[in-house]
Formats: sequence, C-alpha cells, structure tokens
Amino acid sequence: MKAVKVKVDESFFLFPDGFDFPFPDYVIEHLPMIRAYIKAGEEMVHAMVNYGKEDTTEIQKRLTLLKAELAEFRARTGVIGVPFDMRDVNLFVIDRGIDVTVEIDLTER
Repeated sequence: MKAVKVKVDESFFLFPDGFDFPFPDYVIEHLPMIRAYIKAGEEMVHAMVNYGKEDTTEIQKRLTLLKAELAEFRARTGVIGVPFDMRDVNLFVIDRGIDVTVEIDLTER
C-alpha cells in the first residue's frame, strides 16, 4: 500500500491510495475542523487523566459533533491516525510496510 503522510501541528495522518479527492485542497478546506477535533481529543485525554476532577460532558458533546461533521471527510479520504482512529501513524507504516510516497506539512496553513 502507498500513502501520503501529512503533518498538522503536532499530529500526523496517512491518506492511503485508492481514495479520490483533490489533494491537498480537500484537506486544507477541513483544517479548522481537524484542528478542533485534535484539540477536543487532547482535552478529553487530559480530563480522563484527571478523572473525577473535571466534567467531560461538554468535551464529549463537542467530540461527537466534530466526529459527525468529519464523517464525510473520513469516508472520502480514508484518513488514518489519531484522533480519527487510535493508530499511531509511524508504527502503522512500519507494521504494514506502507510506502510513504510524499510527506507534507500543513501546519502553517
């Protein structure tokens, strides 16, 4: 399998071959929602570490909403990596022998 590796801030994702979408425009178009999803996921992890000290209700609602809003993006791109799924991109590449054909950093977008 071949894939494109993308960095957004401190997160990495894989976009495997076989999916048809305008790259990188389609990803850039969704960057605000992707960043919000990453942030909400990080907040949830923090809240879980401090279990009982913080109310996670609002974070859970935000995560559910963002997940729904990004459902079409996920289906269209086949994106792999946290927070879209629980796979560490670097380990996934090694384990599956994926050929990363391009690496692109969208942090500055």
